[in-house]
Amino acid sequence: MKPMFHALSGLLLLLPAAAAHAKPADESAGILEHLINNPSPGAMRVEGLREPPPVRSDSGVQGGKALIIAVPGLSKDVWSVQAKSPTTGPVEAGDELVFAVWARLVKSDGAKVADVPYAALQETSEPWTAVVKGEFSVGPDWKLYSFTGKTAKHYAPGDLTISLHLATGKHSIALGPAFVLNMSRTASAK
Repeated sequence: MKPMFHALSGLLLLLPAAAAHAKPADESAGILEHLINNPSPGAMRVEGLREPPPVRSDSGVQGGKALIIAVPGLSKDVWSVQAKSPTTGPVEAGDELVFAVWARLVKSDGAKVADVPYAALQETSEPWTAVVKGEFSVGPDWKLYSFTGKTAKHYAPGDLTISLHLATGKHSIALGPAFVLNMSRTASAK
């Protein structure tokens, strides 16, 4: 538990640099050496909306940018609106992964929170198996939600993606940086 606490504490401190890709890999320290995706909100792909959601400046979240996703309403298929961020690095069987995403509820039809019943790092093709999975309820304040797990097999870069299922009501959710960390490897070892 302590290594994970330290990893997430380091993530909080280094998030602005990671979100902006401000430092080259050889100058990055600690936690950023484990990064295997592009954490920028603008790099996320949102499915199920007519138009791509805007990225806006938001000084309340580390990195200063947020993707604002206006979900039109509740769907029986909560995956009908989802945000995704693919991996850019390889994963081996037994690797310990962390995925974390900054989120807050911007607007809703009177609800104080919006449920995200499926927050996963999953395969990008059928059967879309989740390697790391959780759920959370997002409120009006920025919060970092994180999940951990171990892989059972090898995945090439791009074979895994963050997937957040958002069609749980009519609301707008802001997503800040989203990270996938391979705690078993560093960028220099790949």
